[in-house]
Amino acid sequence: MIPPKKSVDGVLLVDKKTGITSHDVVDRFRRRAQVKKAGHTGTLDPLATGLLVLCVGKATRLQSYLMGMEKTYEGAFQFGWATDSYDATGEPVGEAVEASVEQIDFEPHLARFRGEIDQMPPAFSAKKIDGVRAYEMARKGQEVKLQTKRVTVYEFTILDVAGSTARFRVRSSAGTYVRSLAHDLGQAIGIPAHLKDLRRTVIGNFHVDNAIGFDRMSEATPEEILSPPHFQPL
Repeated sequence: MIPPKKSVDGVLLVDKKTGITSHDVVDRFRRRAQVKKAGHTGTLDPLATGLLVLCVGKATRLQSYLMGMEKTYEGAFQFGWATDSYDATGEPVGEAVEASVEQIDFEPHLARFRGEIDQMPPAFSAKKIDGVRAYEMARKGQEVKLQTKRVTVYEFTILDVAGSTARFRVRSSAGTYVRSLAHDLGQAIGIPAHLKDLRRTVIGNFHVDNAIGFDRMSEATPEEILSPPHFQPL
């Protein structure tokens, strides 16, 4: 008698590398573990690196709960030009300017974006308009009419400034676009800006320090890397 196939259930913390989508990570794990039920708890753009929390099998019941948790990011804003996607993958828009932001007092501008704010998502986003992804319309040069969304920014701090680049940390509610913060901060200061790089470090109680690399995920067996569905790192 052939024994029943063992169920694959659990939570997996992955440190996503740049240049791949969040779906790529989930798809790679699905094929490696030969499972159908698996999903992540919050998309990272291909440019971004850092924490993805994968829920597998029975643990997928936690997915919607984890998606609503607050998240922490670190990265860099590039001042001097804006882009159509609000990040470094987009095409430059408007005029570029010579920009050093080392003498700017950021605090009054950052304060405008803390707390509950109405944020406009980027045109190049996965938001749907009449069933069509906004980025699909934007790529075709079509007008993208999005609605603002109420989000909460708990922390918005500039960590270091060098020339035209400012490194930052943001802790915010789910659904916050850090790309929009980059674009909007540039407008507030009067110097066009975009998101240069981004790394997600925390989702709720999960920290990227406890995550495994993409290559390790691709090589290990599920039993070696999955944690039980109730897993909550300190």
